[in-house]
Formats: sequence, structure tokens, C-alpha cells
Amino acid sequence: MAHEVITVCLPPTDVEAIHDEVARAMAPFDMNGDHDPWQGQWDAWGLGRGKPFAVRPGAETDPRLIRVEDNAPAHSRRQPLPPSLCDGGPRRLLDLDTRRGLAAAKARDEWRTWHEFARAFPPARTMEELRREFNAAHGPGPDARFRGRFEEQEVIRAVEGQPHVLALAAGMWDPVAQFADPEDAHVRRARSLVNTTDHLLTLDGQWLEAGADVFTERPETYGDSYVEFADEYLLGLPDDCYLIRVRFHG
Repeated sequence: MAHEVITVCLPPTDVEAIHDEVARAMAPFDMNGDHDPWQGQWDAWGLGRGKPFAVRPGAETDPRLIRVEDNAPAHSRRQPLPPSLCDGGPRRLLDLDTRRGLAAAKARDEWRTWHEFARAFPPARTMEELRREFNAAHGPGPDARFRGRFEEQEVIRAVEGQPHVLALAAGMWDPVAQFADPEDAHVRRARSLVNTTDHLLTLDGQWLEAGADVFTERPETYGDSYVEFADEYLLGLPDDCYLIRVRFHG
């Protein structure tokens, strides 16, 4: 059980009714309910407190924007949101484009930096490839048993000698896997992550998330990437629809 964030999409409504409308949309997924069909996803939820939206410049004081006051204990309380951010609002008041563009440019630059550096070395293998190979031969076990093989690869050893690449790879569990996709696919994913959350509740009441069966059973409708589908879905909603961040425990 953990706290996660879902983006709830609502038809045009009065801002004063947002809490009630979110409650109505979330109700079919209550773990404690007796509804049929039962689709338990949460046992508690609240507006906001997760991945705020950027506000369209000029709309910062619009009363239709939602900014939730955080009443959590002081040690875990979120700082009040600046005017440039909000917990939700009508699609027309949210800036879903600027940060996507910045993320795409950054991802493209990082992908090219890594590949320009890595092309001087023999092709490297991902941590997952080495894990599967090692476990097939020796059985499952601690990561340390095969991580050494990953770190012995020439390109990984050479990272330490290139400050700009070292800074790029800092904090990455596996930079080989991080940049394994073709450039355009890598950029699309980075761009798609900006506005999306791990869960999405659509206007027609579908609770979608990464790994959901619909992405393998109905690829002609949803494609095979949750984040890309969710990104395009949010961008394509009518301007008067509300997009709300909801933090839930499930």
C-alpha cells in the first residue's frame, strides 16, 4: 500500500463542485465499496499534493484554478504553490506545452551527448541483459553478483574520466538502458512524462495506468505506451474540461 497520484479528468463543471465531482468519478474504484463490478484501487484520497500543473501565463489569478491548502503535519507539509503552479483547473488555463518543449530539448541533448561519447567504445549491454544471463546460469541472487560485469564494460569505466558525461549519468542506475531507445523514441517519452502521472481517470470513467491490460489487448486503440497515450489524451481534451491531481492511498 502506498500513496500515488492520479490525474482525474472531469467534464465542464463549477469549481465549487469539484470535490463532489471527483468523489463521483472515484467512487467506482473504492476498495471499501460494494459496487458491481468491483474495481478496488484506493481506500483514501484527497485533492492535490502531487505533481502540480503549470498555469498558462496570464491566468495565474483565475478563480477556476485549484490550489489545495496542505494541512499535513509541519514536517511533511507542502509549501504553498506559487502562482505559476496549481493542482488543477480547466484545460484552457493550464500550460501543458512549455515544459514539454523544454523536456524534449533537454532529452535530445542528453541522448546525443551520451551516444557521441559511447560510440568510441564497444557496444555496451544493459544491466537487465546481464542480470538475465547471470541468473540463467547461476540462479537469482543479489544485484552485486552481476553489477560488477556491468561496471567492467569499457564505456562505463570511461564515464569517470569525462565530467560532462559523469554529470549526465549521475544518479542513473543504468545509463546504457536509459539511452537505449532510438533518439526520437527517447525524446517522445521524456516529453510525455511532463504532464502525466502514473494513473489516469478518463472522462468516460476508465482507470488506466502503466502495464494496464488494455495496452496489450487493444493496441489499435491505446498503442503500447501508457505515458504517450496519457500525454496525447490530456492534450486533446476540450478546453473547458477540468484536469485535477488527486493523491490516493491504495
